[in-house]
Amino acid sequence: MKTIVEKVEKVVGFEAMDGTRFSTQEECVKYEQSAKGVLKGRLMNLAINYGNEDSIYGTGCCDNATLVIKPKSVADIDLIHQFFLLSDGREDFFPKDLDKQIDKIIFVNIGYDDDYVWIDTMDALMARIMGDGNKQ
Repeated sequence: MKTIVEKVEKVVGFEAMDGTRFSTQEECVKYEQSAKGVLKGRLMNLAINYGNEDSIYGTGCCDNATLVIKPKSVADIDLIHQFFLLSDGREDFFPKDLDKQIDKIIFVNIGYDDDYVWIDTMDALMARIMGDGNKQ
């Protein structure tokens, strides 16, 4: 007797251009065509590093994502700002000097359920580390 084994591939979900996963193709397409999905996809293309919050900072929540971005133009800064606004980011989590961050490191942090965003800059992070957090 001969045993017959076939490898069968099974679709278990769908992944959008930015890595967000969905159980149905319709949800995935709808997301990719939404403004937030398009902007997040563009941000992913700008990212020089991407990972979990704890892998980027060495601390934090492994469920939150962090994009490390070095914007090259005003358009890149505008993209970050648009994504922040579409993600219902709180104003106190938005750097007041973001427009001065061209060619500097910006961290775009995305909550685990993709419903909130906070932004930090390397300059502000270093100021806090050095004890100058109030001088941002």
